[in-house]
Amino acid sequence: MDDYAWENDRVAFRMYGPKGQQEALQGIKSSTLSSGVDIWLKRTRLPVINKWYKGYLTDPMYYHKDSRGEGYDPYHVGNSRGTGGIGIWVNDKLQVSQNFVSSRTIAEGPLRTVFELIYQPWSDFGVKETKIISLDIGSDFSRFESDFESEKPVPNYAVGITLHKNEGETQRNDKEGYYLHWEKIDDAFVGEGLVMDPRNIEQSIVFRSEIPDESNVLVITKPDKKLVYYAGFAWQKSSRVRTKEDWEDILKKQSEIIRHPLIVKVK
Repeated sequence: MDDYAWENDRVAFRMYGPKGQQEALQGIKSSTLSSGVDIWLKRTRLPVINKWYKGYLTDPMYYHKDSRGEGYDPYHVGNSRGTGGIGIWVNDKLQVSQNFVSSRTIAEGPLRTVFELIYQPWSDFGVKETKIISLDIGSDFSRFESDFESEKPVPNYAVGITLHKNEGETQRNDKEGYYLHWEKIDDAFVGEGLVMDPRNIEQSIVFRSEIPDESNVLVITKPDKKLVYYAGFAWQKSSRVRTKEDWEDILKKQSEIIRHPLIVKVK
């Protein structure tokens, strides 16, 4: 429909649009009401988005089964944060937005894709949010930049990773600003992760719930008007990682890049 999907030679993501929201509110079961971030597991360096969506037109399970050696989408988002969705943490409860209401493509590559998503005011604080999301070729991480305006003072902004059924392993590092989840999906492991500047972080928590989609690793940040972070993943079958330690090494490297950026001086 009008979801926004994006990819590079390693990873693919998706976020949910206004038509899906409209249908979800009407009770149509195949639709999704969520501002969480979906991930598509790839094991080819070639683009898959258009091919998988085209296959869906004749087979609704086309990209939900790994039968072509390219990968598939077994990842459940629902009302969770997926890999990198945000919210506001208040009284042990996460307030979240609904789907984006408009999108705008800024750049289509080949080295970098960039686009904008806009959300209607959400939460008890009347937050207006604009996201700029980018993904570079060769990267495991999308860069998320959210700009906020609010009607009332906001206590924090929280970025999350879904824990699904609470069966995976989590690891948090507030000092270096990286967070991981390592879980088995079907017959292989997936590592999801968040990376951000530690100076923006107030705390992190692992919130587990018996309510579906409400278990998340949450990184709670200061209520600034701009929030920048990186969210990404690696799938065991893509040959990028074999173990949780492999995935942590990738997160550590991304953390180093953020904390010590390349500076170019022109004389």
